[in-house]
Amino acid sequence: VLPGDCVSVGGCESRWQMKTAERKMVDSQRDRRVGAPQKQLTKREAKDLGEVGAFALHLADLLKERGWDHLKLAELCKSANLPIEEHAIRAWLRGENMPKSHHLRPLAKVLGLKDRRHILPE
Repeated sequence: VLPGDCVSVGGCESRWQMKTAERKMVDSQRDRRVGAPQKQLTKREAKDLGEVGAFALHLADLLKERGWDHLKLAELCKSANLPIEEHAIRAWLRGENMPKSHHLRPLAKVLGLKDRRHILPE
């Protein structure tokens, strides 16, 4: 958005409205980039997603038990030399997909689980 270009910010009538609209756009872009907290799946949504949804709820519970968020898990994965990015963890928590099978054992280790099977929901 260029200063003074209200048309690109929804037809602002004043400079103040334009600045407010620009700030909201920048904030929303920043939130997407830095991994703003994601809305946790409800049990109903998870059930509709099947195994992927069950994994999302289970991982969210594991993180909650430890007092971690997805950023902390990503940081720990990086320090353990796991090629798991923060955006992938967010996708797992949203029920979009699951980790690859070869990541389960190291991921379980990062989470402090004794067996990789404990990372999967029962």
